[in-house]
Amino acid sequence: MKSNTLKEDIRFLAVGAAGGNVAQMLEKKGFKAYYVNLAKQDLDLINSPNKLHIPGGEGASKNRSKAKMVLSESIDEVMDVLDQQVTEQYIFVIFSLAGGTGSGLGGFLAQAIAENPGKKVGLVVILPSMDESLQARINAYEALAEIVALKNELCFTLPDFHSRKHSLKI
Repeated sequence: MKSNTLKEDIRFLAVGAAGGNVAQMLEKKGFKAYYVNLAKQDLDLINSPNKLHIPGGEGASKNRSKAKMVLSESIDEVMDVLDQQVTEQYIFVIFSLAGGTGSGLGGFLAQAIAENPGKKVGLVVILPSMDESLQARINAYEALAEIVALKNELCFTLPDFHSRKHSLKI
């Protein structure tokens, strides 16, 4: 019974297409999700009323700067909607480190939500595969650098990659 109560306190915030794909699987398992994307066509593929299209970009196409610029034009409205719609105590922000929308906005949205002292925020990140483009791997590097800077504001600890036999490859 306690696990059902915990499920009620958790929301997955999917940012970008890859985050949306993962969140859809979690919704099928009974978890709550909310979807945010710059690409309306990606949101149209999701069968949920819990979604927010950030207008003005129609996707970021692996361009993190574009995603950030589009969000900056409507940040107050976006945060107002998220404050009203994502009311759970535990928020897990899901996004790809390789794309534009997710890698550009995921860390920022997590940080903004974490400013609310009643929220505990964690990240679920999707790493690019080695056969993805150089731009995807650059995006991952830049997004990870931003995440490392947030580590004290969010509810997670970073593994000590230096003590492992295999290095993290991006």
